[in-house]
Amino acid sequence: MRFFFITFIISLIFALKSNAQFLENDFLYGNAGISAGNYSGLEGGINYIKDEEISIHLNYFYRSNAAKNKPEDYSSGFLGSSSVYNQHHSFIASAGYVMPLNTSKTVRLILKGGAGLRWSRIASNYQPYYTGSTWFSGKYYSYDYENRYTVELTMNPALEFALARGYGLSISPVVSIGSGRTFFGASLNNLFGKVRARSKVSN
Repeated sequence: MRFFFITFIISLIFALKSNAQFLENDFLYGNAGISAGNYSGLEGGINYIKDEEISIHLNYFYRSNAAKNKPEDYSSGFLGSSSVYNQHHSFIASAGYVMPLNTSKTVRLILKGGAGLRWSRIASNYQPYYTGSTWFSGKYYSYDYENRYTVELTMNPALEFALARGYGLSISPVVSIGSGRTFFGASLNNLFGKVRARSKVSN
């Protein structure tokens, strides 16, 4: 959770300084949220929109999925879990094109995609061991994690709702392709920072 706390603090600083640092039609904001599909995960990042048209994004994705290579009789111990999860950390840089969907420009579609590095920790080297006696005896397993690295290509167009100048919500389908594993799902994110231009007050 430390990553999301840092993201929130950075976004808050951006929001407080946005008037002095950015043009009215430039937006800088952070995102933090959850995602699910053939995995479960968290994500966060920093986003910049230039002239309400071009966007640049730096994002971190954490994903976990059930390990398929575990032994059929796997158990981690008495009252332990019968599940084993692989862990995937992705660092992605992407760019996009912004399409406003209403006249007030509070709803926008960002067509974006990019590339980066995926670091995966894959459960492997399962070792059986036996413990106890009589009623509490049993066969259990320990395992190690194997580190793997691959280039990842990601497509994640986002539908963003700028609910206020400093806050919004985003929903996004996600497809991430890397050697050995393709992830697909959807994400829901909170947006913090300068999310939209100042509302014009009519006389």
